[in-house]
Amino acid sequence: MTASAQQAPTTTPVRVEKDLPVCTKGVSNPDGSTRTYQDYALCMAAEINKAIDSFGAGNYEQAVEDINEAYFGWYENALEPPSMTLPGNRKVKMEGRFTRVKLAIRNNPSDPSIPDKLDLIKTAVARDAMVLDGALPDSSPESAGKKLLTEKKKEPVDESKMNSVDFITAFTLLLREGLEALLVVTAIILYLVTSGNRKLCKAVYLGVAAAVVLSFVLAWGMQKIVGGAGAASEMIEGFTMFIAVAMLFYVSNWMLGKTSGQNWQHYIQGMVTTSVSSGAAKALVFAAFLAVIREGAELVLFYTAAFAGGGHNPLWIGLGFGAGIVVLAVIFVIFRYGGARMPVRPIFMGTSILLFIMCISFVGKGVQELKEASFILGDTNLPWMKYYFPELGIYPQAETILPQLILLVASVWIIVHHTMSNRSASRDRDTAGQKNPTATPV
Repeated sequence: MTASAQQAPTTTPVRVEKDLPVCTKGVSNPDGSTRTYQDYALCMAAEINKAIDSFGAGNYEQAVEDINEAYFGWYENALEPPSMTLPGNRKVKMEGRFTRVKLAIRNNPSDPSIPDKLDLIKTAVARDAMVLDGALPDSSPESAGKKLLTEKKKEPVDESKMNSVDFITAFTLLLREGLEALLVVTAIILYLVTSGNRKLCKAVYLGVAAAVVLSFVLAWGMQKIVGGAGAASEMIEGFTMFIAVAMLFYVSNWMLGKTSGQNWQHYIQGMVTTSVSSGAAKALVFAAFLAVIREGAELVLFYTAAFAGGGHNPLWIGLGFGAGIVVLAVIFVIFRYGGARMPVRPIFMGTSILLFIMCISFVGKGVQELKEASFILGDTNLPWMKYYFPELGIYPQAETILPQLILLVASVWIIVHHTMSNRSASRDRDTAGQKNPTATPV
């Protein structure tokens, strides 16, 4: 029996906040004033109220659509980016709540607690909005958001708090999205330099530059075609992640292969250069390009959504962006020039392992994007995971952890295989040296 055919709950939730007006999209209120985070929370709450009404009427599919509008239309665009600055992984927790309540409506609509879960989302988002506006301290409980919903009266905005939120949001977004792409590009550049293929670095840099430019084009296209946010956008981002995983896994395995057995001996005997085939060179450039354009397009969309309104301070946004650029540049210099001074073989091994780690991170994030788009159904929470790192794509959910574990096992197997091959080659060299003492040591 489908969800829509099942009997509706007999109890209707009693909501203390009634008659919240449904908002029109934009950055301004009907009176012309600039919307604050509290305004966006009230607009989102109005959509949640529509979902509760649809659910109470037994129209479950419409309830899910109303929740999607609340999330993609209001939360993801206006409130999700700055919520990353709040302690306690608020972004991840709220994403999980939206996903779980939609699954509950689809799978068990007779559950009488569903309206309460929707009310909890409204209250939690209202609390976060008040914190972002400086109307509440960070330590405030979620129940503090009820005041905004019941009184529908916004607290005054703390300008200094808003400035700090603008700075931290701009800095965090750039560091969060840029660091992954930077690590991939740096690993590839470092490999090319240490393997004597410095001439190919120019192609990688050109690929990165092209990716930066095309990031704006891709973001513009996503904005025009799918609205920049929504299930379609999440699906595009998710599948792009999986393409990046395939490319990085191939590149990291190829790099690691250069450190094992006869491949390493050929490299050593050639003194400083091991040629990179045309196909491998294209794969390296494309891997760097793909990592940058995926993160770049998402960064453009995040910045557009986070700072579209007129209530933000361009100075503090610019300072946050500039600080992020400086940090990324320092990280690049440390890895690029510090790594080049290290022994060659550990560099090859280290860059390969780093790219394997990025693959695992991208898999988790790709699955999470598809979960948000409702392409992957299910939200199996893992309560034993007390600590998780969304920045690395590690979430307390079986749907993300399982493919990551599979990829981890495959990566470890490949690394162990190459390591054993190295040891075998080393023993063969020692045996050959004992039989031929006059041979020149490697």
